[in-house]
Amino acid sequence: MEVFVLTSENVEAFYPILPDNMKETNLREGIVLLGASEVNTEGQEQACGALVLQRFNDVTWVIKWILVSPEFTRRRIGS
Repeated sequence: MEVFVLTSENVEAFYPILPDNMKETNLREGIVLLGASEVNTEGQEQACGALVLQRFNDVTWVIKWILVSPEFTRRRIGS
């Protein structure tokens, strides 16, 4: 499994699991989207889950959402 920052170039694969207001990666300052993907049996990257962080202040970030694709539930991805 690979974890990375979601950008405008790679966020589209995560649209099925992202809330509508998080589909635009540059919606506002202070939001970071992290994605986790895995290569499926057909050799394609598949979105496993996403983590949405929001800046609370200069030193604190808050986990806003932990999202897991239905195909990957019960596999400890959100833990």
